[in-house]
Amino acid sequence: MLRLYALIFILQLPLTTIAQGLPGYVLKLSGDTVRGTITERRGRVYLRTANATAPQLVRPSQVKAYAVGANAPINSSVVRLASGADSVWFVLPQLIGPASLYTDASQSGMLLRPAANDTLYELSPGNWHVLFNRYLTGCATLKQTDARVLELPYSLFNVQRALTEYNTCVDKAWRLRQPSVSSAWQEGFAVRATGLFGLLGNKGQTNLLPQVGFEWTGRRASGLYASLQLDYSHLKAYSGVTKTTNNSNAPVEQREYSRAGMAAATTALGKRWGQPQRVGLHAGAGMGLSFMVHQFNEVQQRPAGSTGPFRVAESYHGGRGVAAHLDLTAGVHVPLGARRELRLQGWYRNLLLTGLGFAGVQVGYHWLR
Repeated sequence: MLRLYALIFILQLPLTTIAQGLPGYVLKLSGDTVRGTITERRGRVYLRTANATAPQLVRPSQVKAYAVGANAPINSSVVRLASGADSVWFVLPQLIGPASLYTDASQSGMLLRPAANDTLYELSPGNWHVLFNRYLTGCATLKQTDARVLELPYSLFNVQRALTEYNTCVDKAWRLRQPSVSSAWQEGFAVRATGLFGLLGNKGQTNLLPQVGFEWTGRRASGLYASLQLDYSHLKAYSGVTKTTNNSNAPVEQREYSRAGMAAATTALGKRWGQPQRVGLHAGAGMGLSFMVHQFNEVQQRPAGSTGPFRVAESYHGGRGVAAHLDLTAGVHVPLGARRELRLQGWYRNLLLTGLGFAGVQVGYHWLR
């Protein structure tokens, strides 16, 4: 657990300790495009151009949009706050129709855009039923004052469900589709190879063990990254030697040999430090499930005091099983051009409640959008 607490502390280090960012651009009100490095700090967006000595704050009221990587632009829009005041935010579309749903670029709030209206309205637990009753009109079968509607708690799922029902009612041809959204995340894919140096809970002998994996990664200009990972490990190990007797009650030395295949799925979060197109550092933690795909075991024996080879006394196939695991990683990433990256990192996995752990070195090749 000390490793986990230490990692959490590292991930909470202030963003200003080491520069972060993603390549991107800002679209000015004049229509000009200014390229540079986009960074995020405490919910604000900054642009550092090639020759600038310091990043410049990008205010939504002063630009049309900004973008990271090869993503579509994140547009600015006027927002009527729940307090009644007007503001300008960077927004992302989530559901587009006669009535549309947006979120702010940090995805911490929901916004309603009624039909034929250029203003976005901030939704809150206290006003969303009021705004829906005011603006979602024209559907004879859906009354926003019905008890079944008013009893719905405020959540992204319920807001989307209510908007879907309304849009389907007022436009029979409307269909729910994933909008072609702009995004604050730069996405990528990776293949990974790992050399496992040992089963840390095993007191016997292990050799270098291979693991291969695939992952989807998304990263933000704040340095935050998230990933979904799939991997497969080929495991084999010998237990420590014990003294016992065989079926003839003769004293023998005995050990067990295991060979297994294990598949795993993991979700992970982490933090990156470093400027785009330069060598940087990263660290992360993940949770997931490991699945024992197959397992083969041997009980090997030799006469007590002998220096000869062990011989198989018994062999059997082990059962399949599932175990939760914790992953910890830390390493460096090296750019290989604008859309490629090599990552070298130390890796640790603990199979919770089993007493087994793995450690190794991973090499990953990443393709970025």
